[in-house]
Amino acid sequence: MSCSPIVVALSGGVDSVVLLHALLATGVAVRAFHVNHALSPHAATWQKFCENLCAELGVEVLVRRLELGTSRTSGLEADARTARYDALRDMARGSSSDIIALAHHADDQAETVLLQLLRGGASRGLAGMPEWRIDGAVALWRPMLGTDRASIVDYARRRALAWIDDESNADLSIKRNFIRARVLPALEQGFPDYRAAFGRTASTAAGNSQLLHELAAIDIEKATTAEGGIATEALRTLGVARATNLLRHHLRACRIALPATDQLCEFIRQAIDSGCQRHPSVATNDGWLLYADRGQISIAALSANFDAVWHCESTLQLPHGRLVFEPSMGGGIAASRVPSTGFRVLARSGGERIKLELNRPHRTLTNLMREAGIPSTLRSAWPLLVDGDRVVAIPGIGVSVNWRCPSGGPGWTVKWQPRAPMSAQSILKR
Repeated sequence: MSCSPIVVALSGGVDSVVLLHALLATGVAVRAFHVNHALSPHAATWQKFCENLCAELGVEVLVRRLELGTSRTSGLEADARTARYDALRDMARGSSSDIIALAHHADDQAETVLLQLLRGGASRGLAGMPEWRIDGAVALWRPMLGTDRASIVDYARRRALAWIDDESNADLSIKRNFIRARVLPALEQGFPDYRAAFGRTASTAAGNSQLLHELAAIDIEKATTAEGGIATEALRTLGVARATNLLRHHLRACRIALPATDQLCEFIRQAIDSGCQRHPSVATNDGWLLYADRGQISIAALSANFDAVWHCESTLQLPHGRLVFEPSMGGGIAASRVPSTGFRVLARSGGERIKLELNRPHRTLTNLMREAGIPSTLRSAWPLLVDGDRVVAIPGIGVSVNWRCPSGGPGWTVKWQPRAPMSAQSILKR
């Protein structure tokens, strides 16, 4: 780490105000970052408070205003948190800062562990928040994890510090707020040392999570296929519990949301038992599909929202992958049959048929895709080349006899490459 100032993530609440004040008291160089989510009608007032506070303390402050939009991947609270961390990291890189100090405390840690328990979280979730975490070129530091909120408020009052209160903290429909307002006060009556107990649970779970991560790294190195998938035979050897651990860590390394535990375990059982006869799959809530096919488990992006035109370019990019076209002689789509307007590339709408052999009848795409082993969940987004209302070609299956390249003639072969996540081997580098 360099000697650049420590950055305090300053919201204006009592926790971050105390953290800023306490760090300044140590004599270290400090600057502040404020993220304005623009979600509250008081957001501008909070920003002004932080700017005025830093001016009084002689601290440089950087402000980033966010526009979260209306689309949601994980709910407003989670999306705001993700955007906030992204903004903090981006500001840190832009100002050559190495350390971002966050004001989470012992009560926050207890809330986190309890929430994970109620959600059925595994070791990774129960580990809560670490004091230190390296995130690329930036270190996230939580120096107050061992301090309870009452002590923080007492520090602020004894020094006559001012702070702001976020009105959303009173919204008990937010699970964390409900636990803070209703559960923890009752828990403290019977278990006054619950913060320390939850802290020990988090520490133990963090150690267990690290061991599981290291085990997954060993297993995934042995199980990864040449195509970048996970061999189902290797999972069969590991058993369901260890295979589940492998896939959990693999999906996290790929930055893909985890399916529910029961869904993931059932998928693994089916993948191990099905051999090559069935193609079990499980979808994630962020647009990916985990599926078993041809002896391996692969990941593909899901999308049925595309309408493109191919004009004889070598690649055609779609939202969930790309079509790759290669010139050929005597194979693929006849170059002479490509119209000046090109072929449209669409998803299935249902009922399409294609004639692949002169002496055979038209076949339905459903049957052809089933015979080709294309998982049912991927079929609706499989790209088709069409001319009007007629199917010209199905990547990975064949070309209609009416557009097929004659022997010795110039043509185009087409391959479908679904968008793939980060390489499975990336987990070994984390």
